[in-house]
Amino acid sequence: MSLFSMDKVASQLGKLQRLGPIMNRFGPFDHPVFCYLLGDVYQQIGLLHQAVQEFERAQMLAPNMLSAKFALAQLYSRQRMDDKVFETVNLLRDEIQASPISDTMAVDLAVLEANSWLSQTNPVRARSVLQSVLKQHPNDKRTLNMVLQAYLAFGDLTNALQLVSGKLAQEPDNVAALVNEAAILLQSGDVTNAIPVLNYALAITNLPIARLDRAVAYLQTQNLPAAEADFLELENSPAQAFPVHYGLAEIAECRHDTNLAIHHLELCLSNAPAGTVKWQEVRARLDKLEPPVRKH
Repeated sequence: MSLFSMDKVASQLGKLQRLGPIMNRFGPFDHPVFCYLLGDVYQQIGLLHQAVQEFERAQMLAPNMLSAKFALAQLYSRQRMDDKVFETVNLLRDEIQASPISDTMAVDLAVLEANSWLSQTNPVRARSVLQSVLKQHPNDKRTLNMVLQAYLAFGDLTNALQLVSGKLAQEPDNVAALVNEAAILLQSGDVTNAIPVLNYALAITNLPIARLDRAVAYLQTQNLPAAEADFLELENSPAQAFPVHYGLAEIAECRHDTNLAIHHLELCLSNAPAGTVKWQEVRARLDKLEPPVRKH
């Protein structure tokens, strides 16, 4: 069964609330499709060891089931079972030669393999794998994006920036590439060069992420009025509520306006699930502030 058709079946049946009653009534079926679906459910709820067992059983019962092999490669990667990743990736590469999904899966396999080389502290080999797949699919947007995300995950900002710069050389007004370039510059600490890129992106489109990144850049350069203007422009955007109020709280603290800082930090708390890392960070900042009057 192909990867795409298996995904379709999984989307229809592979839900815990659907498989549960079937298993309760009939027990588990030793059938490759059922094993795959059960493995998919285990993976969704975080039972990775059980998921591996089910996918391996599916592969044993149906050696040509690409979907089970690919799911295993992903799980092996998540559990840093690098030898298993290399073995499964190589098997899949041999088996998808004549498949209509070979190009799509080749990129996914390259990213999985690169992750494992990085896990074994071999960044040179990881980059080689990614650059090889780029050469094979030089004009494919999905490939470029996946390799870019892999570079960013590796912390390889140099190659990430080179990839984005190459894209912008071909398409100077590509907003996504402009935003990516600015984000990489910000991450590498090159705030001064990030701001003109974001200015250009915002001259083309009013994309919220570009405005948020520019607000952060202005804040880092202590251009508080410009940062505040961008944050306030985004204040009514629910998707950006936490970073906007966090930034406005920082500006208020820089201006020694404790009450306003507390106001924005409390809004941050209301926009982050209790107990998360972000929530705890804001809670700690609030505890350090000592306003004249504090409501509890």
